[in-house]
Amino acid sequence: MIWSACLLLAAAGLTILEVLIPSFGILAVLAATAFGFSVVTAFREDATVGWVILGAGVLLVPLAWRIGLKVLPHTPLGRRMIPAPPKPYAPLETPVATGAIGRALTDLRPSGAVQFDTQRVDAMSHGPFLEKGAAVRVIHTEGSKVIVEALPSA
Repeated sequence: MIWSACLLLAAAGLTILEVLIPSFGILAVLAATAFGFSVVTAFREDATVGWVILGAGVLLVPLAWRIGLKVLPHTPLGRRMIPAPPKPYAPLETPVATGAIGRALTDLRPSGAVQFDTQRVDAMSHGPFLEKGAAVRVIHTEGSKVIVEALPSA
């Protein structure tokens, strides 16, 4: 029973190492061999011991695999293999303030370019199409999206 348990623990350890060290399957073959010898030596001793070792191995080897996968991201090799999580995006700045007045540089059908002082901004018209040169006012901004409407002609 001692040899069977030692071989089973060796199989679990080799399974963890297989996850952590790129051995191209060599450690996995050694782990499977250790598990097989563990079961065979347990069954030679007694059938009940054999079934216990087989059941323990069926539970222990996948658990060892999971432990290896949990440890992997914290190793130097794992940090190079697994990319870092993406950084959160910074909120987009609103290019112009609500109520700003500008002039359409292009036809807004419904989107186009609008000039506010020295800043050129992509905008969308609220309502009908606006022709190039029309005076517009910002009625709503959301992130980098600017909604404009035509100013009434004076």
